[in-house]
Amino acid sequence: DSDFIGNSASKTGIRALDLVDSLRLLTVPGRATAAVHLAMISYCEITRNMTVFAVRDPPAGQTAAQMVTYVKTTAAIKELSEFGAIYWPRIKISNPSKTIFGTDSNVVVPPSAAICGVYARNDAAQPGGVYEAPAGIEFGRIAGMTGLETDEVNDE
Repeated sequence: DSDFIGNSASKTGIRALDLVDSLRLLTVPGRATAAVHLAMISYCEITRNMTVFAVRDPPAGQTAAQMVTYVKTTAAIKELSEFGAIYWPRIKISNPSKTIFGTDSNVVVPPSAAICGVYARNDAAQPGGVYEAPAGIEFGRIAGMTGLETDEVNDE
């Protein structure tokens, strides 16, 4: 976790982004731990003075009940900040390389990058830009998604 969290003195981890003035979304794809999630919120809210929003991934293979426990107890991030959200479940996409990712036609990936794409598409398409919620039938669709990690939710 310390590699991803980094430190301000050596500008490593998320602190390497201190030099990026136009940063508005922060994600650490695939690193879904309580320590990283808390560091992301601290970075967005305190270090970046509430100008950055954290898009966090869920831990892999979680059920809905396990996610509730993770958010409320394990990571203790429920209602901690308005400058971050966690998205569950992980998503399935078409396998881009069967030699690297195995022979399955789909692979499960963290949703953060796709969610950031929805945010960006929504911001560019709406007259309200960043002030419009990135949800709904038209703008909330995740391009390239073939399914969800779990069938506890309906992906239709």
